[in-house]
Amino acid sequence: LQANFEGPAVGVILESRIDKGKGPVSTVLITNGKLKKGDFFVSGNTWGKIRAMINDEGQNVDYASPSTPVEILGMNKSALAGDDFIVVDSEEKAKEINDYRIENSKEKQTSSVLVGTPSIRRFLNRLSGFHPERSIPLLPTQTLERWFSEHTPHSNVGSRGSVWFFNDEFTNYQDTTAGIATIELLERLGYKVEIPHHGESGRTWLSKGFVRKAKSLINENLQQLGEKVNEERPLIGVEPSGILTFRDEALDLAEPNMKETADKMAPHCLLLEEFIDREAKAGEITSDLFKTDTKKVLLHGHCFQKALVGIQSTVSALSLPANYQVEAIPSGCCGMAGSFGYEKEHFDVSMKIADLVLIPAVKNEPEESIIAASGTSCRHQILDGTERNALHPSEILLQALKE
Repeated sequence: LQANFEGPAVGVILESRIDKGKGPVSTVLITNGKLKKGDFFVSGNTWGKIRAMINDEGQNVDYASPSTPVEILGMNKSALAGDDFIVVDSEEKAKEINDYRIENSKEKQTSSVLVGTPSIRRFLNRLSGFHPERSIPLLPTQTLERWFSEHTPHSNVGSRGSVWFFNDEFTNYQDTTAGIATIELLERLGYKVEIPHHGESGRTWLSKGFVRKAKSLINENLQQLGEKVNEERPLIGVEPSGILTFRDEALDLAEPNMKETADKMAPHCLLLEEFIDREAKAGEITSDLFKTDTKKVLLHGHCFQKALVGIQSTVSALSLPANYQVEAIPSGCCGMAGSFGYEKEHFDVSMKIADLVLIPAVKNEPEESIIAASGTSCRHQILDGTERNALHPSEILLQALKE
């Protein structure tokens, strides 16, 4: 990448936060031009004037050149990671552009453009410690929580019962399409869906060995959800490694006063497929609700799911459409394992693991077959290794429902 070191600065927001004493603080990476103290700018749906810049050594600086990340003060509100950053020539122009973006709903996160451009993605990957050839998921334009607050429930809701929805951190911020499909599927099948107040699942902290932090999150969730979740109104999850935390680590990490709550909750914290299978066995969900198209579904099971509860419920749920033939790939781990497959030192091992069974199986499958995978990391690995999009079971079943 060749950068211009003169002219108005252009860059990208790497992270953003609200500081009690300083207000909105963002870290911006300049990709072209020179950023100077006093410059007016627009970024996503914010604008401002540079009041101060702090480099990575904590020193106040008067300018920043390309490839230099700096903290900036002076935004009118907090920006989003991935937002564009563009210097303009006046306060009037900054306000004009910002107003135009808001009025025309220009809330699309520029990170999707950046990480979708190979040369820029490789550059950003190197800065973050990711392997340059690993693709980065495009961020959604809104969180699942926001979508849910604005959506209109289907007219069928409540005819078959009610469920709680566990809006884990992966589904809320990254893989919202699977969450939306899950909610829409449940509503169309007649279930009222509500998202209770809760925190992160703790999975990301556990995966990196931060057990004390994970324990704190898990116990907060047990306290918030313990009185709500039961057999009649279970907690339904999308991401296996998120929802299944309640049936594995939570049982061991619960504080003494929360042990009973953890034990009572665990059997009623279900994957979507487990819930669908349970309701089908009870006669609440039947094959005649689904289309009669003939399709082949090739399924890759999530490691955590295979180890803890197995994938039979997923096979059964995906087999509800009468003419769907479901075949499970006899694969082990996909090789992604959360952040493992992103990291530059593990990328080659990650892809070699996928190449053992998973990638050849998907590549050899006809294009008309549907590729299914419950895990967000699994779907990402399949995309990178085969250039084929794998779907969450909720997306497949939603598409298979009769109108």
